Amino acid sequence: MSPTQEGCTAADIITYLKSEARQLHKAALVGDANALKRIRERSPAVVLGADIQRKHALGTIAREIGFENWKHASDCFEGRLGATWGEFLYPKRCHVHWNIWFANYEEAKATHANHDGFLLPYKHQFMIVDTDYIRSLGFEKNDHRWAAIARDWARPNNRRPIDDLAFQIAKLNLAGCSSSKPWAV
Repeated sequence: MSPTQEGCTAADIITYLKSEARQLHKAALVGDANALKRIRERSPAVVLGADIQRKHALGTIAREIGFENWKHASDCFEGRLGATWGEFLYPKRCHVHWNIWFANYEEAKATHANHDGFLLPYKHQFMIVDTDYIRSLGFEKNDHRWAAIARDWARPNNRRPIDDLAFQIAKLNLAGCSSSKPWAV
C-alpha cells in the first residue's frame, strides 16, 4: 500500500512494520553493518550475531518510529484502551517547532477550540501544533483526513483517518531512521 493511499487499517500498518522488521532481521543475520548498527543502537541488550531474533528487529522498528517496544506500537495501532502514541507524533524532524504543551486533555481541548492548530498526544501529555509541524509530519494543512478528525488526534470522532495518517507517518519516520538500508532503494 502506498503511504498516501487511503483506506488502510491498523492491520495494514502492522503488516508493513512486520515486513520491515523481517527485512531488517534478514540483513542482520547475514552481517549487514547498517542493520547490525540499527539493532545495536536501539536494542543495546541484544547480543549481536547468531542470537538475533525477529523480536529484536520488531523492537528496533518500534523504537525507530517512536514507541518503547513492539507491544507498545501494536497496542497503539490497534487502538487498545490505555495505549499512548509515545513519541510517534513527535519525531526528531519536528523538534524544531514551537508547540503549546498541556498536562491534560481537557485544558488542551479548550485551548484548541480557540486556535487554528492540531491537537496531538505525546506520551501522557498533549500539544497543539501549527501547520508547519503538520508539514514536517508529511501532510498538507488542508488534508481532508485532519478535518475528518476535527484536527484532534488524541480523541478523534472517527478512527479510520487516524489509520491512514499513522501509516504515512510510520513510513516517513522509518525512512528517516533507515535511509541506509540497501533494500529500501
